[in-house]
Amino acid sequence: MEDELGAEPPRVRCGRLRGRGWWQACCGVLRRRPWRAALRRRPWRDGPRCRPWQDGLRPQAWRDRLRPRAWRDRLRCRRWRDALPRRRLVAALSALVVVATAGAGAAWRRSEQASDARVVALAQRAAVEARELRATNPALAVQVAVAAYRLADTPGTRSAVLGSAPPYATYLRSSGGAVRLIAYSPDDAVLATGSGDGVIRLWHAADPRRRSPLSDLPRAGGEVNTLAFRPPGGDRVLLAATERGVELWNVVNAARPRRMAVLPGAAAAAFAPDGRALLTAGTDGSIRRWRIAGRPVQVGAVPTSAPITGLAVGGGTVVTAHADGIVRLWDANRLAAPTVR
Repeated sequence: MEDELGAEPPRVRCGRLRGRGWWQACCGVLRRRPWRAALRRRPWRDGPRCRPWQDGLRPQAWRDRLRPRAWRDRLRCRRWRDALPRRRLVAALSALVVVATAGAGAAWRRSEQASDARVVALAQRAAVEARELRATNPALAVQVAVAAYRLADTPGTRSAVLGSAPPYATYLRSSGGAVRLIAYSPDDAVLATGSGDGVIRLWHAADPRRRSPLSDLPRAGGEVNTLAFRPPGGDRVLLAATERGVELWNVVNAARPRRMAVLPGAAAAAFAPDGRALLTAGTDGSIRRWRIAGRPVQVGAVPTSAPITGLAVGGGTVVTAHADGIVRLWDANRLAAPTVR
């Protein structure tokens, strides 16, 4: 056989290689020779025009064709058994990866839920603080409520935002003592405040966003007892009664108020409904009527038996309160000849 493999193969055409004798001879030669040595030498390459025969002699193809069917089945089973541990390992690793991924996802969801719960709790606490700040600091209460709503949109934070809005447009802060009196001009343009230390301050009231005062009236001394604006029908006049007397100010230009007159000895004062006259109550118990035309002029006086503690004018009636506990009603048009109603 070795001589046959070493010799040159028969030079036949490819069409004649289909016979049974060639196939059996070739199989017999390849069975009696080692696979690697026979396939390494490949003496059939020298034959002319045998490419189909040459292509059919590939190593793996010849192994599959020449081995018996039962032996091939046993080989497949052996390969499958050899690959089974690897497959089991791959399956176990895949299952481990799936379980680890699911566990990581569940842990991430739990951490997100815990974080959301902390944020909601913080927002609820801020909403409670905003409600507590409404009475003392409304502006800060609004800011805290808005911050709580931005942290978490919950019914509690929404109600805190809606409830923290102050019912007023703005607020005015006086630098003096406690504000005791307040008066609004008839044209709603000027606001006057009187404090316990005698400071009278004018504010711009037409624009609620302007919080700065327009001017401060010179302090006359003592506590402000009465503060009132003249009724419509003339220039804007402010009446301020203190312990030292009654002052009249022309506040047409509230930034530059001008003092009109000082009526000494008056403890209380009030404008007549028509705005043309002024009634004052003196410390001596007398009621005086003044005509406002440029400078106030006294047109009548009514003495009383007891000091006057309060004065009010309504319609054609003047009401006085006295220290003896009596309230008297006077005809405002007949103060020159006083009549008690």
